[in-house]
Amino acid sequence: MSSGPEVDVQGAFTGGGTFPLNYTDRNRYELQNYTTVLRGRHSIRFGVRLRDDDLNQQSTTNSNGRFIFSAQNDPSKSLQAIDVYRENQRLAALGVPPPQIAAQGFGPSEFLITAGHPLTGINEVDVSVFVQDDWRVKPNLTLSGGVRYEAQNQISDRTNFTPRIGLAWAPGAHGGQPKTVVRAGSGIFYDRFTADLAANAAQLNGVNQTQYIVRNPAFFPDIPTLDTVIALSQQQGGVSSRAVSQVDSRLRV
Repeated sequence: MSSGPEVDVQGAFTGGGTFPLNYTDRNRYELQNYTTVLRGRHSIRFGVRLRDDDLNQQSTTNSNGRFIFSAQNDPSKSLQAIDVYRENQRLAALGVPPPQIAAQGFGPSEFLITAGHPLTGINEVDVSVFVQDDWRVKPNLTLSGGVRYEAQNQISDRTNFTPRIGLAWAPGAHGGQPKTVVRAGSGIFYDRFTADLAANAAQLNGVNQTQYIVRNPAFFPDIPTLDTVIALSQQQGGVSSRAVSQVDSRLRV
């Protein structure tokens, strides 16, 4: 493991830095209990389901910083990125200070670093309860009706009632095993707002992690303090554009 920055010489090589410590730790738990009660022609079922999704994600990509060497834009020099890097190393070996090397056009074109909290943790819990009655109206006709209620954290929506109706009809059947059964049903079903979406909103909230860019940095190969990097980046307007995600308070599943 290294605490040094990554060096990206475009079209030639990428070296230095350290392998990012990225991982996902996820634990899921589920508890179910279903009960059936027989009362004459009625078969009544009821139950509950409780689920817990504990998700932790860490990303340290670019937390050490990255220097990027690019080709010279001046047509008269016609230097590729590797040529710029080689000249940088030659001048540095002669003792030329980094600001002077950068002033001659042989420094990195950009320095990028990601700062903030690498770890994001989300715990999502959802619960559902239901009751259903299968009523055997005739030997060949059964009507079903019931309702289910669902709720979860991470969103404010709590009005998830789901009525269900259905029937099973065996035409021409009189006591024996029917050869044909016609079934029909209707109901409301909800998709859950998953922990992955909640974790994405927490990670990309515009505060948790931010990437800063310094163009034509004059400090290669050393990195100044983060406060200095932020100040230089802000002077250049170099806070990277970043998609900000958030969960709408009006969201309905």
